[in-house]
Amino acid sequence: MRAQRSPGFTLLELAVALAIAAILTALSVAALDGLRTRASFSNVSARIAQGVRQTRAEAFGRGVATAFIVDTVDGRWWGVEAPDGFDVDAFDPAAPGTVIVSGSFPEGITFGPTDGYGASLAAPFAGVPVTSACSFCRDAGTNQGFGAVVFEPRGGARFLGAPRAMGHQFTLTGTHRGATRTLAVAILGLSGVVETFER
Repeated sequence: MRAQRSPGFTLLELAVALAIAAILTALSVAALDGLRTRASFSNVSARIAQGVRQTRAEAFGRGVATAFIVDTVDGRWWGVEAPDGFDVDAFDPAAPGTVIVSGSFPEGITFGPTDGYGASLAAPFAGVPVTSACSFCRDAGTNQGFGAVVFEPRGGARFLGAPRAMGHQFTLTGTHRGATRTLAVAILGLSGVVETFER
């Protein structure tokens, strides 16, 4: 007569099932972390690009000049009314004036890299300098300080800290697990048109 096995799991079967569950959980957490980081960069880059465009649109809509200000040290930005002109040296982040948009970067996303986008932009933005994290900011070569672009109500843009030239740009960068994403926000001087480029 054979002994009948009672229903249930052996200790070995239970250990194997727990090990498989642990592996699947670890893989899922890693995948979700990567997805969250990529989504964070995409969200920030979309918000800042939209902020520049909205600041420009408000110049037309309000009939007054507006300024988009970047703080490359602390990773912040503002779009403000600038009806009486704008002086980046006198700008006070604690009292920015009439704010149109504002924001800051979460951990891991910064203005930069200091060598900029690292590639020529497509026409008609090909003449926009891409050699620093912010080509119109103070001390642009070292990626330090404030910069601003002023949008005129009748079109066009002036860059504080740099001559108008063809236009100017700033870049954002985010790194996750060795992979770096870079976004360039380019602004044409004559028209104030804004475009983004990502790699």
